[in-house]
Amino acid sequence: MLQGILIAIAVLALLLLLPRLLGSAWRGPIMEVQRLRERIVGGEPLLLLDVRTTEELGGELGHLPGITHIPLHELQQRSSEIADWKDKPVAILCRTDVRSAKAAGILAAAGFSGVEVVKGGMTAWNQAGWPVER
Repeated sequence: MLQGILIAIAVLALLLLLPRLLGSAWRGPIMEVQRLRERIVGGEPLLLLDVRTTEELGGELGHLPGITHIPLHELQQRSSEIADWKDKPVAILCRTDVRSAKAAGILAAAGFSGVEVVKGGMTAWNQAGWPVER
């Protein structure tokens, strides 16, 4: 009986901790690439923040025109560069959305309120066949 209770407790603990172990800490808004395209085409004021490495910007996936580029590993130190966007919409991109989610957490902790992660990132954008710069 005691063994069954211990197993149940272990399973419960695993279920509670698994999302934190596997997923990102970001639990905020997620934007589909279709919605991002609509917002860009519609001329909506929006900071496009690409957090990939400099090498990736010119790589196979390219980058969106008009991006602000701050690599994820520099974001915490350089967030003051985008401080004017603290209360405005910020769409964060990376290759998929893993680094974007980490970046969103960093910006949210720094007081940014309009942060959204672009689901699928540049991979999804390219799969849709939309234009990029290299």
